[in-house]
Amino acid sequence: MTTDDWHEWRRGGIGGSDIAALVGLSRYASPTSLYYEKTGLLARDHEDTERQRIGRRMEGLLAEEFRDRTGLYCVGAQTLWANPDYAFARCTLDGFATETPDVDDAAVLGTVQFKTDGRFGWPDGVPPNIRAQCVWEMGVTGLSNSWLVVMFAGFRIQVYEIPFDADAANDWLFMLSTATEFWDRVTTGDPPPPDDHEATTRALEAVHEPDPTLERDADDTTRDLVDRLRAAKANTKAAKATEDALSNELRAAIGDAYDLVDDGRVIASWRPQTARRFDVEAFRTNYPDLADVYTNETDTRVLRLHTQKGK
Repeated sequence: MTTDDWHEWRRGGIGGSDIAALVGLSRYASPTSLYYEKTGLLARDHEDTERQRIGRRMEGLLAEEFRDRTGLYCVGAQTLWANPDYAFARCTLDGFATETPDVDDAAVLGTVQFKTDGRFGWPDGVPPNIRAQCVWEMGVTGLSNSWLVVMFAGFRIQVYEIPFDADAANDWLFMLSTATEFWDRVTTGDPPPPDDHEATTRALEAVHEPDPTLERDADDTTRDLVDRLRAAKANTKAAKATEDALSNELRAAIGDAYDLVDDGRVIASWRPQTARRFDVEAFRTNYPDLADVYTNETDTRVLRLHTQKGK
């Protein structure tokens, strides 16, 4: 299978790296951005980042570490799998955990997932988005365990075992229900309701090409949207004014002190700090030609509410 074939297969369902977006655990994607990817309206960058490329090359080393630390083998690297009852529920597995390296005779004990992470560890345990991927892969394959092998900064390697216990089973059912509803939207051309995710904003900007010759007549739905957005902005402005006033009251109360202390504990501070900022205007004034060389021009669509006459 070529890389293009794999991406096409991946676009035909919900994979392990997609599920976090559907359940609100992804920093990079949202249901809306995922919808437009799956329907082919939003192109996904297929070029690997340097970190992704190196991470893939590290998988062989991590498989050896997995063997040394658990006594188990990782076989069947990059296996494509689809759930027999829900064809859209898919995953690309880094491998299967077995007690023998012989793929034909191996009894599969669970899935294996390799990760690299620039941090020095996970003090709060496996992050929810990564755990979601492991649970999704167990649900898709019907296996009862997942091993997560992570290389952290400083070449520290940690192996986590995630069982398909009662909590994982409940999470799988929730994920499957969410994914089923989402896939129905994909197949019927019904986008999910937009949310506040930055990926949603980027997706909407990417799929809607502005046409200066077009106008849309307002209806009850869009009038209500404008009214609610106007009210939200007014509430935000009022909240900001309240915040600024309270901040100034607290500044006045702290006065010349550095800290406000309650029973020996600092509960607020007003301390000086030094900031160094690049003076763009001065640079442009003194070196206009050089400034032009390093100035990028971008076009964006700006959403504004317009005040009507008499209101």
